[in-house]
Order: sequence, then C-alpha cells, then structure tokens
Amino acid sequence: MRILNLFWGIILISSLNASVSFNGRFYHNDFIIIDEKKHFNITLLDFRFNVFPTDIIKIKSELEYKIMNAENKAAVYYNSDNIYLNLLYAVFYPDNSKIILGRFLPDWSKGKIFKPLDIFNYKSYFNRYLNNTGIDGFSGKFYLTDLSSIEFIYTYNIKVKNFGKYLYGDSAEETHSFTGLNFESHFFSFDNNYIYLKDIANGMNFIGTAIKGDLIIGIWGELLYGFNSDNTKKILSAAAGADYSFFKHYVLSIEYYYSENGYFDYNFYEYSMYSNNDTQTEKYFAGNIDYLLSDAGSIGAGIIYDIKNANFIFYPYIHYEVLQNFTADCSVYSFKTENISQYFLSLSVNIQY
Repeated sequence: MRILNLFWGIILISSLNASVSFNGRFYHNDFIIIDEKKHFNITLLDFRFNVFPTDIIKIKSELEYKIMNAENKAAVYYNSDNIYLNLLYAVFYPDNSKIILGRFLPDWSKGKIFKPLDIFNYKSYFNRYLNNTGIDGFSGKFYLTDLSSIEFIYTYNIKVKNFGKYLYGDSAEETHSFTGLNFESHFFSFDNNYIYLKDIANGMNFIGTAIKGDLIIGIWGELLYGFNSDNTKKILSAAAGADYSFFKHYVLSIEYYYSENGYFDYNFYEYSMYSNNDTQTEKYFAGNIDYLLSDAGSIGAGIIYDIKNANFIFYPYIHYEVLQNFTADCSVYSFKTENISQYFLSLSVNIQY
C-alpha cells in the first residue's frame, strides 16, 4: 500500500509537467498436452507515468495490473489478480553523466529477438507479452567523449535463473546482489559495448560483448561467457543477426542463437509451462518480414525455429496507429510439437498523453 501511495504522490505533485501512457492487453491461450485441452486468459493493464520536476531530473514509473485464470476439462486451476510496480526510478543528468536510482530495467543488448546481453530480463520466447519487473539499485553512466561512455551498476535483487540453472542448480530461484560495468564506444559505423558483471554472493563472473552497425545490410552480434570462481562451471551464449530493407516498404531480418546455459528445452515444455517457461534450447533460428504501412504502422510475420528438436513458433501480427497517440496491435502465436499443440491470441491498445 505504501508503494502505491508513493506512486500516486509522484504523479500528483508533478502533474503540470508529465506524460501518461496507458496500455491494455488481452491474451487467450489454448493448448493441448497429451490429448488434454487446457486454456488460460490474461488481461494486463499498464499505466506509465513520466514526470519532469526540472530540466535535469526525470521520474519514470510503470504500474501493472494482471488478471489471470486457467482451467482444463475438469477443473479450474487458478484465478488471480495482482498489482506489480514494475518500474519506479529517478534519472539525474549532471554534466556529462546520467545517474539512475530506484527500480529500473537496463538493457545492454543490441539484438532484436535473441539477446544474450539482456541479462536483467528473464527471457521467454513463448510468453513475450509479459512485462518484466525492474531491478532495484543504482547506475552511473559517464560520457568520456561524444562517442564513448562507461557505466557502473549495482543491484541487490537479480534473479539468478536469468543466467542459467546449470550454474546455480537448486539456488536458481534466489536473488543475488551484483555489481558490474558496461563500456560503450563507436568505431566507424559500428556501436560496441563490453560488459563485466560479478555475483557478489558467490563469485560468479560474466563477461560479454556486442556489436551493431551497417555494411550494406544491418548486422549485429552478441557473446556472453560465464564462469564460477574456480572455473569448473561455464556457460556460453551467442547470437548474430542481419536485416535488409528493399522496395521501400519491406524489411527482412534473420537471427541465429546458440546457448549452453542449462535451461530446459522443448522436450520439457509441458513441465516448464508451470515453472516460469524455462524453455531455451541450444540452437534457434529466427526470421521476420515487415511491410511498412507508411507512417501508420506495419504488418508482418515471424518464425522462431528450434533446430535441435525441429519445433517452431509462427506469429503473424499487425501494428496500426488508429489515431494520433492511439495505436492497436494484434498477433497470433502458434506452437506445435509431437505432444503439444498451442496457440494464443494477443490484442493490445496503447494510448499516450
């Protein structure tokens, strides 16, 4: 309750200089596991408030209300509704620097779908519609030149399952404190960053790099390597992608992902549906094509293919600006394996003020 009072208090005291965004989403999911039909519905309401008390201070927040129910042929599994404070942080802009304090969500990745360096988000390629709760901590970015910067970060509540259950075993559901840095630079037509992150609790180390730029076509790549203090446990995740625009309105992109992070694969999908969707396998391929509808939006389709198990997810979608500051999205995801058949419908509207 105190969190909600603080949330609304920030909005009221800064109402003369603020931006507001509302996002409402509904998802219906039908799936069949070994001839038993099940379904669940999720309704999500997001409220985002950004206030600007002064020219060098911004306060950003996101409050999410989630209603969920699920059932099979015989009985209702659960019904629940919850409120989540996903984000609440202040941003300060002293000379040549950027300071963040509170609950925020950094993203050090440069990929589109596969993001090894997006280590502060828990990744699921099935329930991609769910928002992530931010990390609580501090970030300080200092601009060395116009084309380079270094960022120091400290957080005390990262879920270590983001890094793979192989490294953490039975402690994968715990939250640990981390400290790290991210060095960013620009050479020629490429943006680069190099990261280091350390688990203060048990000495796990993570190093990584990412690159993104243009060589006739757009290209990007990422690499993350993790190891424990005595180097007896190691993980490796890598991704690479490219995109190309043609005929003015079309954009084609492809990506490849390789991982040795110890997550479950699709063979355990029926189990992982009830264990936070730990469904990363060793090798993925993704393709996507977009048709740009002038300034009004886009339509497209994508596929994520599991090379190891020959399973895939297919998802057509449309994004359209109905009116100024009012957009609507619709997508359908389809997933099929030997024992599982699943699809879900996603509807979303977004209003900004």
